[in-house]
Amino acid sequence: MNKAGIRGDFMENKKNICTNCGKELDDSSIFCPHCGTKQTSVDETSSETIETKTPSSVSKFNDNMKNIMGKYHLIPSDIIAVLGAVITLLGVYVFHFFDVNIPLLGHMSSTLAGSMKFVKQLLELGESLGGTSSVSGEVSSMIHQLQFFVAAMTVFPIIVIVCTFINKKISKTIGSVVALLVTILYFIFNAKVQSAIASSADSKDLINSMFGPAGSIIMVGLLIMLGGSCYSLYSFFKKNGEKINIDFSKITKKQWMIGGGIIGLIIIIFGVFAVINNMQKSVMNDVKVEFSGYNHQGRARLSGNFQDKISDIMNKKKDMSASDISVDLNKSSGLSNGDKVTVRISSTLKKSPVKTETKTFTVSGLKKSTSYTIDSLLKSVKFNGFNHYGQVEYDEDIFSTTDENTELSNGDKVTLTLSNDYIDQESLNGKVLKGTKSKAVEVSGLKDTVQPSNLNDLLNQTDSVARDDNKSSSWSTYTVTRQDSYFVGKDITNSWYTDSYDTAGKFSVLTIYKIDEKSDSTTEPSKYKVYGYSGLTLKDNKVDISSLSSNNEYSDYQTFNSIQEALDSLKTDYPSISKMN
Repeated sequence: MNKAGIRGDFMENKKNICTNCGKELDDSSIFCPHCGTKQTSVDETSSETIETKTPSSVSKFNDNMKNIMGKYHLIPSDIIAVLGAVITLLGVYVFHFFDVNIPLLGHMSSTLAGSMKFVKQLLELGESLGGTSSVSGEVSSMIHQLQFFVAAMTVFPIIVIVCTFINKKISKTIGSVVALLVTILYFIFNAKVQSAIASSADSKDLINSMFGPAGSIIMVGLLIMLGGSCYSLYSFFKKNGEKINIDFSKITKKQWMIGGGIIGLIIIIFGVFAVINNMQKSVMNDVKVEFSGYNHQGRARLSGNFQDKISDIMNKKKDMSASDISVDLNKSSGLSNGDKVTVRISSTLKKSPVKTETKTFTVSGLKKSTSYTIDSLLKSVKFNGFNHYGQVEYDEDIFSTTDENTELSNGDKVTLTLSNDYIDQESLNGKVLKGTKSKAVEVSGLKDTVQPSNLNDLLNQTDSVARDDNKSSSWSTYTVTRQDSYFVGKDITNSWYTDSYDTAGKFSVLTIYKIDEKSDSTTEPSKYKVYGYSGLTLKDNKVDISSLSSNNEYSDYQTFNSIQEALDSLKTDYPSISKMN
């Protein structure tokens, strides 16, 4: 059989197959209905003898690519779109987007996907430098926007890749639209970031140093993806002989209703979101109450991130601030396990974006406490001095009194009250006051008088004082005679700065003296004067006479006509004076 016969038999048995996808075609097909590839007639093919060749690695790769592209009906622009989407994803997740030196934080690098962490670090820096809670609210909103943006920069390129492998008009259209939207979204984001820092004097240098290689890589990837997907859409319409036009006259009533329903649904959704956005927001779930201390004296304080949430809500409203919202506890101290405390959120605004509400919390977790009474503390209270001149001695850090606490007599009452500071301090240590915090204490144990064993020595010393004050001269002779001696249960030193607490337990011994004066020609009537010693103390029932000085000497420098007159004067000053044996 000759070559012509062989070729004729071959052509007779050969089926009409698509040169691109390999599927069987009708004899009259010019374009493949499956992939849209224009077909070449058998007559146009080479009539040369088919020779078997061993394929090279390059030709094998090309053959594999052709098979893949044929299987998924891909054209070169589809591959370009997929490549652009992959470059975009690498720019988002692999390469650095922020690359800048920040004071206190140092060199900071972050991918776009990791930008939330970058922003949080900036927030922590701001708070450490004295930033307010309103800043944290703004940053919190920024983080939410970044999360949405990163999600869009991830999902949209993936949608483009998926649509590329689906050889349908709708998928090609969706891929192109999505590629356009994500490109526009990125350029808007980039412009907003640059405008945010454009106010700086060195804004150009700052922008150049801030954006890392990811910024350029993402931009290139988006443009490649957009160009490839748009050209693929164009090629699809061209291969299938379709025109891009809309004939509204061919739209059926049912289609109009469906379209109108979709638009109406979108409007309703946006309306619902708008209503929800303008509704009062509840922050009560962000309020926590912490209890500390001991049972019966526990304390409560507000905690949680409600302040940040309030700031976030109020900062979005014009002419409003977080200070317009109050969060209060109805009781914060003196708590016991099982008690109820109420948190109230209120506002001074007529139309507050934060909801007014209350919530009750049950006190729990307080430590076990011990109790004490005022009687247990009164054991430290003492009465010093002498009857009618006594003083109460107590710890001023624990007690206080409004009663007279000097010149006390046995049987008197002094009301002592525990200080609030002491009660509060003890409560911090788990000690709780049981019963009243005030009590009247009866004065007792004060001595009426003393009888020093060396009283005569003291009186002899007093005689010397009286004689020195009444010395005889060449024209007058004085005779000094001791009369009665009296006990005064306090220090009567003539000093304006004498502190009664410092002189507690000290006493005085006063003696009336008869003074007779006689001159050469006349004898004066007898006169009476008072001399003595004050500020005396006992040791081993004796007065330390050797320690006495002129500072202890007493004289009122008055002259009386009788003993009774002198005694009456003493009783006027010291009503509780008593005679000594």
